[in-house]
Amino acid sequence: MVGLPGGQSGSNALGVSADGSVVVGRGHSTASGLLTEAFRWTSATGMVGLGDLPGGVFYSEAYAAPNSGATVVGVGSRSFSSDTEAFRWTQPGGMVGLGDLPGGATHSAAFDASADGSVVVGYATYQYVQAAKWTAATGWIALGLLPNHDAGSHARAVSSDGQTIVGWSAGAEETQAFRWTTSSGMVGLGDLPGGVTTSLAFDVSDDGNVVVGWGVSAVGAEAFIWDPLNGIRSVRDVLSVDYGLDLSGWTLSQAYGISGDGRVITGYGVNPAGQTEAWIAIIPEPNTLILLMLGVAGFPYSCNRKKRR
Repeated sequence: MVGLPGGQSGSNALGVSADGSVVVGRGHSTASGLLTEAFRWTSATGMVGLGDLPGGVFYSEAYAAPNSGATVVGVGSRSFSSDTEAFRWTQPGGMVGLGDLPGGATHSAAFDASADGSVVVGYATYQYVQAAKWTAATGWIALGLLPNHDAGSHARAVSSDGQTIVGWSAGAEETQAFRWTTSSGMVGLGDLPGGVTTSLAFDVSDDGNVVVGWGVSAVGAEAFIWDPLNGIRSVRDVLSVDYGLDLSGWTLSQAYGISGDGRVITGYGVNPAGQTEAWIAIIPEPNTLILLMLGVAGFPYSCNRKKRR
């Protein structure tokens, strides 16, 4: 994948469409200089910069391209401060800023969208950063906080139909993953046993019933999986106890992505040699499991998630 024209070398792929034909992310371009410009890549067009929001410094990043990749969401800048604004990009409309919650300084970001691109999720700001959802009809709507939390919340992923949203909510002494639905509101997913109360949800299956992320257990940071029947469990325990996989020497630190059908989980961890390595857990059929270690040393946090719809 060749970088954007005129910029310094270096780019990051942060999202991919369901059929794999569209990749989005950030790269350096002539316009962005030392900062980055959001891009959209296809095999036919190569890497194409998506521009920036008007005003301020030239900066943008693209995080997700749901379904066929016709819609792209991410973050840009309208000011010369550090504040950012969520955007939604479409082929006919280009990059359009999504604003913020009423009454707040503009500081928002979009991390995911429903399959048809009509529901966008991320965070927006009024008094503090809040998990929020956006539609053309309503603008940003805050999703709130978990009980006794007062330090903000983030939404990171949404189900195909836009009805289930996952992320995390923070308080003075804990951060907890949440699952939000139109019927239940924001519900905490708990945390792994043995560690400090910390869990963050990063992705959700198409039907909204399987959530992945990471939490802190007695052994440190661990990838988790959650479903309504079993609650929150470490991915390591599921693979080793439920499926008998030998993970001696491995730490599966964080999970960032799950396929639409909930059978493929991606993340990174530490291998027996002490190296950071990406992994994919594939469960194609009941009682059948494959764990692939990808051998990507120094796998970065920004190597975000797939796009599955």
